[in-house]
Amino acid sequence: MNDVFLFSAVLDHVAILVQDLSTAVKRCQVLGLSIQSIDDFPSEGTRECYVGNIEQSARILLMQAIGPGPYLSALERRGPGLHHLGLNVASKNDFFGNMASQGWKPHPKASDWLMHADARVLLEIREILGDLARGTPVVEEIQVALKPGGSTLASPCAEILFEARKDSWLRIGKQDYPISHFACITD
Repeated sequence: MNDVFLFSAVLDHVAILVQDLSTAVKRCQVLGLSIQSIDDFPSEGTRECYVGNIEQSARILLMQAIGPGPYLSALERRGPGLHHLGLNVASKNDFFGNMASQGWKPHPKASDWLMHADARVLLEIREILGDLARGTPVVEEIQVALKPGGSTLASPCAEILFEARKDSWLRIGKQDYPISHFACITD
């Protein structure tokens, strides 16, 4: 995964698992970011809140596991932090084929998700007809922690970098923030 490759996808959201949603929301408010409503999804076992306006692309999705399900399992296995990137694509079949050449494989339990053996993040893929992008992105760049190796995905609204490093980070405005800041992880 050392290549730079382009794909027809737009970053819709960066999903971050948190221990306490209210603490994570407060951290975003301190940064002056727009906070949307907090909603419970019992079937998913989550309480969620988007950061950024609905008209924007590349928003942050803060997720707290509140019951049994895949997010609680992920939280127990990996702890709080980056969970997935939500991508909008014009053709799911074309996108999956392109990503397969980079080592991404369909998730065995979810048909719209991709996983990679070296990446510490999942890709949630949604096929959209028409314009894939919305408004100004909240996140301008994201660097995703990866096992040794690395690649860059160039998206029309936000650059996604996969590189070997300890923590993933987001660029909002001209400031970089580690994912651990939003996930309320303290060293």
